[in-house]
Amino acid sequence: GYQEAWAEYAVMAIREEGAFNTPDERLGRAQFEKMFAARALVDIGINYFGKDTQWGQKILDRYSGQTEAQSRKGLLRDTTDWPAQILPYSLGARYILRMREQARFELGERFDLRRLHDAVLGIGAVPLTVLERHIDWFVDQERTGTAPGICTAN
Repeated sequence: GYQEAWAEYAVMAIREEGAFNTPDERLGRAQFEKMFAARALVDIGINYFGKDTQWGQKILDRYSGQTEAQSRKGLLRDTTDWPAQILPYSLGARYILRMREQARFELGERFDLRRLHDAVLGIGAVPLTVLERHIDWFVDQERTGTAPGICTAN
């Protein structure tokens, strides 16, 4: 989930920095989020709650804002070819956001967003639980004034 989490977190971060300011940009992002939410609902509905693909197609046709062909392709990818693929984006991004806010709280004025992002990206693609341990280590290093690197402790 690291790559997907970082991708969605990065979108959240650039929005905080002032991206998506024009009405067209905001509309485009809202349409993407609507499509994404519909696909996540269908993925969970089919793969966890046992709904059928006809139900999923109706949801996507009604809420995704995509053509029927695009919805059908997404339905197959998200529910049979790569089930639960869409969930790491949203859940992982919120996981990174939670780590960021915890670091901000713990470090106070010592918090530097660029350094945190360097720490997140510097460790590379790892499970989010490993990333969390790395960020805990990073916060300890920042608190003591030790230059952060990559934590090698498991």
